[in-house]
Amino acid sequence: MNPADLPLRDIHLPDAPGWWPLAPGWWLLAALVVFALVGLVFLIRYRRNALGRLANREVVRRERDWRATGDHRALLCGLAATLRRTAIAISGRDKTAGLVGDAWRRHLNAPLVDAPFDAAPGALLLDAAYRPDAPQLGAADVTALVELCKRWPRVAARGAAARGTIS
Repeated sequence: MNPADLPLRDIHLPDAPGWWPLAPGWWLLAALVVFALVGLVFLIRYRRNALGRLANREVVRRERDWRATGDHRALLCGLAATLRRTAIAISGRDKTAGLVGDAWRRHLNAPLVDAPFDAAPGALLLDAAYRPDAPQLGAADVTALVELCKRWPRVAARGAAARGTIS
């Protein structure tokens, strides 16, 4: 028998496997990478808002103390001190601690678009510690003042974190 007359073909290798669909291990790795990135984003946002959360707890505590005692001077002085400490934490002691009067008002108004520290009740925080008697505030004024003192640290810290200037 002549080998050239045999109906045999040469060895045929199978086609190389395609890259799609992916093996289950690659899907698991992709899911882990996505979850890690989402977790990292949430962690960064959580840490960025930590200062605002801390300041808000302090403001709520001071409001609760005011509701228990009715001491307007303690409320105004406490909120002013909280804003001052928060501003120092955000901008640094050298830029913030010495600000008084109009410079302090401008610093507080800077991150907010509506300049709430120019009018009542925000303006009361600027000189409350220096008044011999505190003005009597109604519940609506206290609520507005507390909301302003909760909003300012969030906005100021978010802006400073975006600029990378938190001390």
